Amino acid sequence: MDVVGRDAETRQLIGWLTEASGTGPGAVRVTAIGGMAGVGTSALAVHVAWRVSDRFFDGHLFAQLRGTSRRPVSPHDVLAVFLRQLGIASGAVPADPGERSALFRTLAADRRLLLVLDDARDAAQVAPLVPGGAGCAVVVTHRRQLAGLPGCRHVELDPLSAEASRRMLDRLVGRARLAAEPGATGALVAACAGLPLALRVVAERLVARPDWRIEDLARRFRPRSRHSGAPSGTVLDELGTDGFSVRAGFEAGYVALARPLVGPGRTGAGSASPVPTPAQRAFRLLGEWNGVEIASTEAASLLALPLEEAERLLENLADVRLVRSWRPGRYLLHPLVKEFAGELRAVGPASPPRPVAVGEETR
Repeated sequence: MDVVGRDAETRQLIGWLTEASGTGPGAVRVTAIGGMAGVGTSALAVHVAWRVSDRFFDGHLFAQLRGTSRRPVSPHDVLAVFLRQLGIASGAVPADPGERSALFRTLAADRRLLLVLDDARDAAQVAPLVPGGAGCAVVVTHRRQLAGLPGCRHVELDPLSAEASRRMLDRLVGRARLAAEPGATGALVAACAGLPLALRVVAERLVARPDWRIEDLARRFRPRSRHSGAPSGTVLDELGTDGFSVRAGFEAGYVALARPLVGPGRTGAGSASPVPTPAQRAFRLLGEWNGVEIASTEAASLLALPLEEAERLLENLADVRLVRSWRPGRYLLHPLVKEFAGELRAVGPASPPRPVAVGEETR
């Protein structure tokens, strides 16, 4: 899979995955790619895996862990798939989790295997899937903050620059078509705000409509008003197709705020509650903020909470990549995430979050 604007990250990951490893515990090379929904972690993982595939000649194993879904995949189930792919008959796969893990590690011990674990929920979901062989390597993608994997090295993806975004559209749509309408093309690039998924949706729509002008699509992203000439709806309505949806990624982060993190495949008792949690109410209120950067002191005023409690909620939002904690006391809201918060806010009033009890919100 081709990626744009990730040259430095690609070089770093390839270097980590192909460097000489030791022979002791933890010698397996584990790398993690993190970032907000739609920023391209999965695409980069697949791209890097393809680039180094010849180094891992005993096999390549891929698992979609669905860590951001309501039902993350159990590592026990993933191991069963891996064992079958490594030649174990279905009837010979151990039922006991410990025996299943031990067999996987034995099979991998003397092999050069590359594992890609996409959309991990946490370290507890990933750890049983890490082989022990020094010839193996693992690439993990994640949205929640991933900690607790010994020896894991991390790459964090930011949204693409405007220049890289334009190059991505050039590749997907065609440079000549875009160059004929530079103003409208620039408007589309700005509307996507550096998210590769959003750019891919825009490109797919243009490719499927070869008779459209670029302006025909760009006008649909202009600020909505009764007299603007733009269609009703929101920007996020335009960033969805049958195969891709920018909003769906943000929704997964919002839903994750409703449940404590208690382990792979399980959610807290409040996960199905229709009543927004304090962190969810805080996120909705951020849709009112005039700007894409907010200080913790400003958030405390907006949320009508003491500073310490406001910061705790902001860190909850950062943990699921709905805001970015880019320096102490300062947070960034991606423009499309802010659009999503505004949508939720428009559904109904969000009362200020009540004070948060210690341990109520999971970070």
